[in-house]
Amino acid sequence: MKTIFRVVIVLVAFTLSASRANVQSACPKDEPWGCYGSIEMGISSGNEAGVARITRFENGEILAETSGAKVGEQKLLVLRPFIKLYFGVPDKEIKEGFPFMFFEYAFAYPAMALRAAFPQGPSSISTAIRDKDVSFDGNECVLSVEPTSSTRIGYRLVVRGKTKLEMTGYWDTAKRPQLAEDHAITEWKSCTLKTYATVGAARRANDECRVDGRSEK
Repeated sequence: MKTIFRVVIVLVAFTLSASRANVQSACPKDEPWGCYGSIEMGISSGNEAGVARITRFENGEILAETSGAKVGEQKLLVLRPFIKLYFGVPDKEIKEGFPFMFFEYAFAYPAMALRAAFPQGPSSISTAIRDKDVSFDGNECVLSVEPTSSTRIGYRLVVRGKTKLEMTGYWDTAKRPQLAEDHAITEWKSCTLKTYATVGAARRANDECRVDGRSEK
């Protein structure tokens, strides 16, 4: 099964491609679930548990986070124009292009389940819906959702079958204000293991990395 890291990086790459072209572009009308400010997923299967989160800022920058007993707390911050910074990730993994491993379950599961159950997007969910049967990509699941604010819905997804898998979290369409120029990031490292004092300094740096983590230089 694909690691959650692989799926997250693909999602980050897709978002970045759109952001570089036009960071202020409107959400695509044909993909209502493609617009978000933050997505969180708590996952448990057997003795494994952890949390993953993706945050998209108003200027198109992205923060991916994961925490769990096996990997601790690890983060990826993607700044404009194309700078990637890592927190809590061993230097060897950064240099080899495998920045951080999330969990062995696809982060895409909640997105696919929500899209299958509510193709019109988050705005189409006005009341709590319990235990809705959902099928997607060969998976049979049970999905419950509940609006918790004007922009956020909470969800619970249980995957049936041999894999005993449960995911809970939220999907929020409100984008976050961009990080301030003086936001401190002294403990973060770029793909070339450079460090910067602030977000502003990193934004002005010439230290580009491809999505797989390796330097383009």
